[in-house]
Amino acid sequence: MDLEQFRRHFEAGLISEESLKKVTLAETNRHFSVHWELRTLLYLGVVLLTTGLGILIYKNIDSIGHEAIITAIAVGCAACFYYTVKRKPAFAWSKVQSPDTFYDYIVLLACTLLVTLAGYLQFRYTLFGTHYGLALFLPMAALFVCAYTFDHLGILSMAITGLGAWVGVALTPLDILRNNAFDNPVFLFKAIALAVLLVLLGRVSGTKQWKPHFAFTYEHFGIHLFFIATYAEMILERPGHYAWFLLLAAGAVYVYWLSMRSHSFYFLTLMALYSYLAVSTIIMQVWDQYVPKGEWVGPLSLLFMYFIVTAILLILLLVRWHKKLKQDDRIP
Repeated sequence: MDLEQFRRHFEAGLISEESLKKVTLAETNRHFSVHWELRTLLYLGVVLLTTGLGILIYKNIDSIGHEAIITAIAVGCAACFYYTVKRKPAFAWSKVQSPDTFYDYIVLLACTLLVTLAGYLQFRYTLFGTHYGLALFLPMAALFVCAYTFDHLGILSMAITGLGAWVGVALTPLDILRNNAFDNPVFLFKAIALAVLLVLLGRVSGTKQWKPHFAFTYEHFGIHLFFIATYAEMILERPGHYAWFLLLAAGAVYVYWLSMRSHSFYFLTLMALYSYLAVSTIIMQVWDQYVPKGEWVGPLSLLFMYFIVTAILLILLLVRWHKKLKQDDRIP
């Protein structure tokens, strides 16, 4: 609320002194919401609790005993699921409001303990034997069921990460480049197939209204994985690598259409940044291929100018797109 504007209205005689006092009083005593800060702290608390228990158990594994640890995890998991099932609202394909403040965090804790229990049993007692695919598939399927049953975006993210692990693709931010073998053609096609599947699931969620608020999470993982996989193939410079640039460009066109349709500036920014990176990489590859090694000074100056000018143009373009989307006032 702009108090100066109200004061100018008062001086111009457009509002009364009493109205100005009411506005000033309301602005002075405005309450500050700490809703999201508290939610962040609660999520952080769940993560720290599970991490701390893991470290405590690891350091005292000899004195505590595996059976006691497994029993404690199973009891905690069962107690959390009992609470959430008792408090769970009726299922609906639309967004369901949580019954209380702690509900979402208890669901997150229950699923984290479930995955921990499955991993512990497989590690210690080889519950699934050498069927490692099954050991990944069952917890992943359970997480998808929990995500839709309890309407939880955090569990959906865990399930998608589990799907990636089952397929053999790391989807966590720290591992997506470090632990993925993009130089393996089989792995590359699996990564792109998974990316397309996630984007399709997002579209189906949105168009069929099957948990439409899940669409963003599916598309977020799918778009990042698609761009990273196609770009990784570009920079390997194997025969036919320019075809991957065309595939990346086709994906960029789709993401642009998706951004305008869903009024998402976030997806628009992703499309712009990945496209700029791909075009710049192609220019660098052509420059490295055709510019003679001993004649770098002139072309190098042009290359610096290219990055300076195009970076400015990219920023201006993003600002323009932001204004265009903001006119609808529906930027997610």
